[in-house]
Amino acid sequence: MRSKNYRDRNSLNFAISVIVPVYNNERILPRTIAALVGQYLPGFKSYELIFVDDGSCDGSLELLRAASMGNPRLRVMVHEKNLGQQQAIATGMLAATKDVVIGLDADLPCGVSSFQKVAVLAAQGCELVLGRRTFQKRRTWWRNFGSRIGNGLFKILFTYEIRDFGCSTAAVRRSLVEKFRRAFTSVYLIKIQLLSVATDYMETDIDSQAPLSDAESGYSVFSLAKLLWLMLLSRVYMGGKSVPSKAAK
Repeated sequence: MRSKNYRDRNSLNFAISVIVPVYNNERILPRTIAALVGQYLPGFKSYELIFVDDGSCDGSLELLRAASMGNPRLRVMVHEKNLGQQQAIATGMLAATKDVVIGLDADLPCGVSSFQKVAVLAAQGCELVLGRRTFQKRRTWWRNFGSRIGNGLFKILFTYEIRDFGCSTAAVRRSLVEKFRRAFTSVYLIKIQLLSVATDYMETDIDSQAPLSDAESGYSVFSLAKLLWLMLLSRVYMGGKSVPSKAAK
């Protein structure tokens, strides 16, 4: 079955903020920006595109600043040092101004229709919409291992009905962003933090596409180990509180 194109339903009549964490992504950023502006975002009522440079040591920041000069809807935020992907996403999310806020990796691992689907489900009322990948690119053994361990540990520690904890594509409503802002003074594991204060959530299938780069993420095996550690800490400090899950679509 072909993926549904939500433009056909005239359902994109809302404003959207897109958050893209960046860490040493200089090689793919021109294609990332071109694809988002030319394919992913046309049709929405309005949009802002927020890139958060997380202490890159290549030419990513210079490239983003140059791109923002020619596009007033492209914003660049900067971490002077590398704070990690979780903090980069939170920085962009808390600075976003639109009705729906969606996070997306710089290599654009999901296609246009799936991107629209996640955004529309949030606009229709679900506070937190999480992507669930139906296909994943070939990755190094330790990333596959880390993903399996992460999903398994998440199922043991929490009661949320989520099968793909590692998928970074997600959309949140403005109401949930404000709950997050009031509830937390620091960021450790943003997906669990959002789940803990959301009124409801859902996980929905997204069709992964070949990423813009075959290179691995700028984040390392150390980041994966840190993610697992933060998951354990989240369980200790936040408990296993669950919220209603809407039926997956």
